[in-house]
Amino acid sequence: MSVEYDFHFISKLLLESGADREALNGDGFKAILGISGTKEGAEAWDAPLNIMKNASSKEDFALAFEALEAVDPTTLDKASLARVGMMKGKECPDAWDKARFVELMGKV
Repeated sequence: MSVEYDFHFISKLLLESGADREALNGDGFKAILGISGTKEGAEAWDAPLNIMKNASSKEDFALAFEALEAVDPTTLDKASLARVGMMKGKECPDAWDKARFVELMGKV
């Protein structure tokens, strides 16, 4: 369920603790693809934007920015990134790296 509902850091903890990413649910979908089997590509549990959506500490944001900066900027949806960035800036002002976000947006 953590994959289905985009809880990146919970999914990461579960996997690091030995959760079976290949386990099948009752409908035959792998755990790593979520309940409905649709969590792939930009919707994957470890997609850069999903990491950003779940970040709340400076360390989390550093991980999210590293993931976002590592992908081809043309593959990112600028509107979604801007929305998440504005939301995170308000939710986590002490951990948010506005300068790094503005730089990233300039590349998208």
